[in-house]
Amino acid sequence: MFLPLVLAWIGITVGGLLLLALIDVGRAVVRRLLGLRGRRVGKASFAGSASLDREGLGGSPSRPK
Repeated sequence: MFLPLVLAWIGITVGGLLLLALIDVGRAVVRRLLGLRGRRVGKASFAGSASLDREGLGGSPSRPK
C-alpha cells in the first residue's frame, strides 16, 4: 500500500534534483556564452555608453549625474 507512495516520493525528489542541476548547468553555459560574446564586442560598446553617459544622454535616470 505504501510502496507506490514511496516510489512516487523518490521519483519526485530525484526528478526535482535533476531539474535543479539542469537549470544550474544551463545558466552556467548561457553565462559563459554571453561572457565570451561580451568580451569581443564589450570594449567598444562600453566606451560608447560611457561617452553618452558623460554627456548626460545615457545611463539610468535613478543614478545621479
